[in-house]
Amino acid sequence: MLKIICQINVVFFIVLGLVFQGQSEISRPVLEIVEESWDRFRSIGTEIETARIIVESDKGSKEEKSLIRWMRFDANNDGVSIELKSPKRIKGTKLQILRDLKSSEIRLKLRRWSKDRPVADFPEKPFVNTDFTYKDTKELSGETITDYKYRIIGEDLKQWIVESLPKNLEEVVYEKRIIKISKETLAYLEIEYWNSGRVEKIQINKDFQFYGKAWRPNSVKIINKFLKRTTYFQVVKREANVKIPAWVFTKKFFQ
Repeated sequence: MLKIICQINVVFFIVLGLVFQGQSEISRPVLEIVEESWDRFRSIGTEIETARIIVESDKGSKEEKSLIRWMRFDANNDGVSIELKSPKRIKGTKLQILRDLKSSEIRLKLRRWSKDRPVADFPEKPFVNTDFTYKDTKELSGETITDYKYRIIGEDLKQWIVESLPKNLEEVVYEKRIIKISKETLAYLEIEYWNSGRVEKIQINKDFQFYGKAWRPNSVKIINKFLKRTTYFQVVKREANVKIPAWVFTKKFFQ
């Protein structure tokens, strides 16, 4: 009898310990989780990526593109520059996102244009017929946390499930996002983008590569439920913490 009671006590304290462990995870402030996630993401100074994009419709059509992306992470002066390398009809298309503590600017130059233009007039349109809108590209170097309200709506042993609501709908594309964040690495694993009360698209990040604590998905899949198509973004090559000429993040990039 004494042996049974001792076993029950051991089990009780193990369960109690797990409960308190779970409570400590839940009690971690959600803003702290999101901030640390993006701090880790941005802990690389610069990077250059070569990538392939494949867009497949549910009806069977398929289009492939390739690009080079240069990124600079600096709290006072972020920069992202993208140049399309194929197919031929859009080769040379360039996009640039410059962001500081107070403002951001996105500029585009299509092959047939004589000069670059701001994209302020068409922020919700897709970038070169992919499932990335121009406003999506603004957050390639990390989302502006002060633009959103976050709360944890679920979790398990491996991830937090976070609801993200914009403070100002006019400044963003989506009315709500549901984000799955890894408890081990704080990487964004999956994002649901909501509009009009339903899921518009789902982004799944896979094949992670780490530079210290900095996380990078080498494979991104975006399922667009509205347009009934899927975009695949696959990194072919990435170089981290490399020297990038300053002009890449200036208007000279468009020349």
